[in-house]
This record gives sequence, structure tokens and C-alpha cells, in this order.
Amino acid sequence: MNSNTTLLQNQSNSQSFDIRNHIEKLTPAEKKDRYYCPVCEGNNFTINKDTGAYQCWNGCEVADIRNAIAPLKEKSERPAGRKPIPKAKVFKPAPIPEGAKLLVSSSLGDIPVAEPLTSKPPRGAVGEVEQTIYHYSADQWVIRYQWADASKPKGYAKTFRQFHKNADGSIESNKGSQKWKPYRLDEVLAHILALGVEVPAVLWGEGEKCVEIARLSGILSTTLQGSNWSVQRIAEGLQPIRDASPQCVQVFIADGDETGQKKGEKFEKACAEVGLPCIVIPSTSFVVEGDIEEILQSMDVPDFIRRLEAEIHAAAASEKGVSDEITDIFDAASVDLSPKQTLNQQAFEMFFGDKPWICADSKLYQWDWEQNYYKLTLDDSLIPRITSYCNRFVVWKTGEDGEKIPTYPYAKTASVKEVLSWAKMCLTVSPEKLNPVGINCTNGVINIIWNGNTPSFELTEHTPDNFFTYPGLVKYDPEADPTQCDRLLRCLNPAQQQVFLRNIAASADLTNVRRIRGREIKALLLSGLGSNGKDALREVVSRIWGHSGMTSCSLADFANYDDGKKFAIAPLMYSRINWASENPQTARLDKIQALKLFVTGNKLHAERKGKDHVEFTPKATGLFNVNDVPSLQGTMQAIIDRIGVLTFTKTFKKNPDPNNPNELLADPRFAYDDEFICSEVAPAFLNKMLKALVDLCAYGIDYSCTEEAFAAVQKRNNHLFQFCEDVGLVEDANGSVTASELWEVLERWYIDQGTLTIHDNGKREWIPQARPSDKNVTGANVVCERLQAIIPTAKIARDNHPIHGSRKKVTSLKGIALVVDNPTPTIENTTPTAPPPYTPTNAYTASIAPPPPPLTDVASEKNKNEEIKDSNLQCKNETEEIKDSSPRLVGVVGV
Repeated sequence: MNSNTTLLQNQSNSQSFDIRNHIEKLTPAEKKDRYYCPVCEGNNFTINKDTGAYQCWNGCEVADIRNAIAPLKEKSERPAGRKPIPKAKVFKPAPIPEGAKLLVSSSLGDIPVAEPLTSKPPRGAVGEVEQTIYHYSADQWVIRYQWADASKPKGYAKTFRQFHKNADGSIESNKGSQKWKPYRLDEVLAHILALGVEVPAVLWGEGEKCVEIARLSGILSTTLQGSNWSVQRIAEGLQPIRDASPQCVQVFIADGDETGQKKGEKFEKACAEVGLPCIVIPSTSFVVEGDIEEILQSMDVPDFIRRLEAEIHAAAASEKGVSDEITDIFDAASVDLSPKQTLNQQAFEMFFGDKPWICADSKLYQWDWEQNYYKLTLDDSLIPRITSYCNRFVVWKTGEDGEKIPTYPYAKTASVKEVLSWAKMCLTVSPEKLNPVGINCTNGVINIIWNGNTPSFELTEHTPDNFFTYPGLVKYDPEADPTQCDRLLRCLNPAQQQVFLRNIAASADLTNVRRIRGREIKALLLSGLGSNGKDALREVVSRIWGHSGMTSCSLADFANYDDGKKFAIAPLMYSRINWASENPQTARLDKIQALKLFVTGNKLHAERKGKDHVEFTPKATGLFNVNDVPSLQGTMQAIIDRIGVLTFTKTFKKNPDPNNPNELLADPRFAYDDEFICSEVAPAFLNKMLKALVDLCAYGIDYSCTEEAFAAVQKRNNHLFQFCEDVGLVEDANGSVTASELWEVLERWYIDQGTLTIHDNGKREWIPQARPSDKNVTGANVVCERLQAIIPTAKIARDNHPIHGSRKKVTSLKGIALVVDNPTPTIENTTPTAPPPYTPTNAYTASIAPPPPPLTDVASEKNKNEEIKDSNLQCKNETEEIKDSSPRLVGVVGV
């Protein structure tokens, strides 16, 4: 049927069908006014919006297109007076015989190869175009055109053209009027007869390329031309196979999308109509979802063949309602299933008997033999396979006349859920066993052996008994060159490197580190602007822990935990190190209780959607990148003991200043070259990390280099820290300062800082602090409360007035004192002299005089003079003590 006939037939049916009413069902192609054909899925389907005429330029039949868009059940009701259309006959699927073998041969014909296109390229092709010719017969062939296209998922674009040769020898670019047989059908039929397999199985793929890839592996395969995927055309292609071998099993690997599912349904109907047994296997049931090319890249050909035959045998066994020998997919041994086994038991052997599996926290993990770890497997990838299995599971019942009747009692949602739940219960392990002590590497597992408080290390082989849920990405090499690693660590000075490496090293076995060193491991705030090495260090550590062993819960997530939102910290259950690269500046660290619990290893609770919370003990160290100063108001010991600050002052630049020690030469490989990181940086970093673990257990961590940075954080958050340092206000258990005296000193300090200006008329003008949350103290009535907030050990008290007694109370802050310097006494002679006037060196406390002596009578004055004389006799003996001019603490009690 040529194109003109197609258009005429299309227009003749316009009264009963108008495609313009179904345009929303079509998928637009990239080119203007073109759609994807609902039959062949080509992008050459056009519609004339004025007349309603439509055509697939790949040669698809009008009836197939019309039926694909609007099946009979979707058409309008039958006009009155017309005879009803008889219902199509439903054919029962042919039973799958036992002992099927996939057709394989080592003597298949040549494989078509791609070659440069020398003729005119197809429309839309750009650059160099390759063509591959697939011959269906001597007079019918398809050409596949392919060219590079970075915008496509696979990096290339393709299109197809059909050609046929007329009787006069002329060639046309369309299907022509002759029917097209399945691709390589003659080869399949010849081997069915030649190999003499009692129950052969033929593999069907989607597209000629998939057939050739299977043939390259020695597997007989066939397919239909792109526009022939209708039940009628499939049945016509199957009939020659039915004639050659009535028991030949048809195996079709369908894509996992909706289109592939529809093709699978059509294929099953066509096989049932012809009377051939068939099995449709979704591509999602394989480890790597995709076509045959991608599947064979993920598994060996013998394993692939055994896998297909195992699916056939399982289907045959389920149809009979009894167990059969199901070939293990990855093992040559067979598993004998007892006839008494239930659906759950048989399904478990089918889907989970091929390799080690575990289940933790209702999540399934399957062992990856290539990367040697348990890989998370989502339920969504298993449900389609289990659904297909339950849908094919036949239970034969005896009818009233004694005839065996097939039933499908497990083709329901409850059965699928039950199989999955049963498997999880069989495979459940405690979440505490995930990611055991040690480090998973590419060449083995580094086990940590403890001899008392000293760790040693041993490299052992991988085994599924180690429940690592992260892959090994770094090789353990004790002799690794540290040159590149040292370059990266130059972003920190030596003292900071010690703090950083020992905190990172603790993640290898935090439980034992806490046993030995207590709460010495802190959460580190890594402060600094961009291009300072923080992200490069994080990438190296992430690779050592296989990426999935590192989490990134932010400070905001911990703050949300305090508000009752416990979902965000759930990943910490299996984490070895938590390094958050982005953290908001709004969360106050001294107010986040969950962060304190995390750092010290106290119990936390994790919640997941629709599930009860789970209690767990965090076993991860914490690091948090901050570009600005984090919010920190108080001086609580709980925060000081749990938080350390590392300031990244150096910057990596393309052209650093050689005279500036804080500028380092940038190397983009540290951020973007995976191979460079894994081979040149990470192995040496791992060695430094293991050495740091030994040093940590032996010597602990010296955080002195972080104290200055921590104090700077406090000062930038609350100006009263700077005030205390400037005026010498310190903690003193026996000291006490009144509110009026504190306000007098603070007011003078405000004036000197330019924060407060007092005009001649007495008007006060205040300049706010840099941070909106850092408010000025504007009166003596609140000064004690504000200082107590940053000195929690201080207590506000109401004392009796030194003169008026209990009739008047004075507010004071106990537990603090103002530091002043002792005047240096001199001894020139033994004659007593009057003491010099009190002249403190602290400018802010100069106006605060010592308390006046109490009123005394004459007798007490004489006694005092006698005491002075006695003290002169001891002056020489106390000369050395008098020379000591060290500062002293003065607790001032004002009037």
C-alpha cells in the first residue's frame, strides 16, 4: 500500500474517526507539527490540522494507528440499526513446557557493522553520520542512521528508514506492498530444525540492534519491524515458528516503561492466538535496567542465559502448581523445591536465592560482587518482578467433569505485598550490625584490632558477612605517596591539622574512642569563605567512606529535631561521619539540644514517614561548614566541651602572591578529577587518618588552636564578651560587684567604643551593634541579667546596704570580680608611713574606690596603730613577698 492509498483510506474514514479529537493522546516530537507514532514510536507522524488527514512516514497501517489511538471500546456508541460488533475471541495462553533451552549457536552469520554515510543524510542529522543496514530479505531492508548529540541521554540521536526494491529493480524509501517477516526469522527456523532441541526457546528483542547484540553472544534472536507491533502482525510472524516447533517458548524482554508494557501485552495475546507458549520478562527485573546491550554489559553471557532459562522453568513450575528444579541464576547448582512449599517460599528462592541479601529497618540490600558491599534495593524495583511472578502462578483445580482447570489465585495485590514482607522477615538483621568497625576499601577491609587502648590494623578479604552498606572506593596502600595529600592539607596549619585529622580518625571506631578518651571528640565548625579547601577535604573523606557512609545533616536539621521534626536526622542511624557543607546562620548553637546529644553519643530518635520512631545511638563525628560566624550567645560549658572552631584563613588561587603565605596555588584536580583523588590523594589521606587514630588514643587532642577562634565567635555574637576582656571582668567564686558599679564601668566602655554619646544637655545617643540580635545594655537595671547570660556561674543577689543595712537593698552579681593591678610597695626605711592613695591601672575601674572603713571609736583606732607597729617589725622578713607585684582580684562592694 503506497502513501497515496494510505491518505485516501485515511480520509475515507473521517466520518467515523477524527484524529483531531485525540491529539492530546499523542506525544509531540522535537520537530514542528510532528508526533511520535503510536504504533512504531517513530517521530515521523504528521497530522493535517485543516483536513484531519494523518500519516506515519515510516509506513504504518492506518488501521493500526487508528486502533492504537482509539480502540473500539473508546469509540462512541453504535448507531441505531447497526449490528453489534462481535466480541473478539479470547485465547487461553499455551502452557509452558518443561525443560526449555534457549537456542544458542557458535555458527551464526555476519554481524552488520556501522559505516560512514556517503549519501545525503536524513533530515535533522548533523555532523558525521553513521549508517547500519539490516536486511529483512533480499528486497527489504532498514537503515539505522546515528550521529552524535550531547543533548540526548545516551549521547547520540538516531532515526530509521525503510527501503524496498520493486519488481523493476527501482528502490523506494518505504515499506512497499509486500509483508515483512520478522528479522532473522529464517536463521531461527533453520537452527530450530538443525539443533534438534526438544523444547527450544527463542529470544525476542525490541529493535534490530538488540537482535545483533544477542547474536554476537551466540544467542538466536529475532524482532519485528518498527511499525509491525500489532497483535495481528505479531501473530503472522509467529506462525512459521509454530509450524516448525509447536512447543517453542517465546521469550520477550520488554522495556520497563508504559510502551514496553503494552508491547508485552500484545506479544502475549499474539502468542496465545497462535498457540505458542511465551514469557514476558520486564527489563526492570535485571540488575541494570535497559535493553539487551546494557543488560549484557552488567552480567556474563552464561549468567544471562541461565537467568532466562530460570524464568522459563519457574513459570512452568508455577503453572503446574508443583515445584520443579529452578536453575540458580548465578550458580550452576539447582534447588529442589518440595511440592509442599508455599508461594512465599518458592518466590523467595526465585528472587532472593541468587546472592546474599539482608534487610535492615525494612529496607532490602543485595550484595554487589563487583564493589563488595550491600547495595540498597528499592521495593519499586522488586514489585514488578514479583507481580509478574504472582500473575503467572497457576493452581490447577479439578472441575465437575474431572477436567483440570487453571486458576490464578495469587494474581492480586495482597499476594505481592505478602511475598515482599515475607522476604524482609527472612532476611532481617539488626541495624546495629550495619557498617561495622573498620573501613571498606577496594582491595579489602581494614579491620581495627584493639590491644588495650592501642589500635592496630589488618587488611582482610571482602566477605558478605561484613554488612557494609557503602562501597570501597579507595585502595589501602601503606606506602602511598603523600605529596598531593600534603598539598591539600596546607590549607590548615600543623596544629589545626592535628585537630582535624584526629576528629576524622575517630569515625573509624567512635565507640572505642569514647571508651578511651571520653568526650574529647567535638563537633568542628569549619569557618571560612570560598576557595579555602573545605570542599576538597570533604570530597576526599567522602570517598574514603564510599559516599553513602557520609551524611550531611545540617545545623538546621538538629534545630528542627528540638521542635519535634525528627525526620531529617534519620540518616545518622548508619552514618560514620556527618559533614554538612551548607548551614544556615540563624540557628543558635547553644540552644540546639539535639546537637549536644549527637556529639556526646546520647540516644536520639529517628522517624520515617508512616512509621514509629526508632531509638539509636549516633556513632558519627560531626563537621559543619560555615561561611559566616555562627550564632552563639552563651558560655555554657556544655557548648565549650562540644564545639571547636577551625578557621580556614588560606585561599587557593590560580595566580597566588608569592609574598602572601595565605595564598596557595589552586589545582582543579582536587575538586573535579575523580581518578586523581582516588589514586593520588585519598590513599595517603587514609594513612594519615589511621596514624591519627593511634595518636588520638595515646595523646588525645590539643584544642588550644581552636580556643582563640571560639572566643572570636563569642565576641562577634555578643559584645559583652569583648567588654569583659577589656575591663578585666572575670569569674571569681568569692567576688561580688554591684549593679551600679557594673553599669558605671559599662557606660564608660560604651562611650570609649563610640556606642554611646552623651550630649551637653544630657541626651543619650546610641549606636546599635553590628548584629541585630546583639542588643546594647541601656541601664543598670538589666546589666546583671545580661552579664549572667554569658557567665552562667554568676548569681544575682540582693544584699543589705553597707551603711543603711537591711533598710535598703543593693543588687549585685556574685561570682565575678574586676581584675586590677597591685600597687608595687617599696621599703626605704623602717619608719611607718601613710599608705599611698589607691591608684588602679585599669582605666575603667579607676573611679571605683575601695570601700570606706567602718566607723570606730578611739580605742579601736589605738588598737589599729599598735597593729601597724607590729607589722613594721616583720617588714624585713616579708620583703620578698612584698616585691611580688602580680595582679590580684578585687571584689568591689559599692556604697
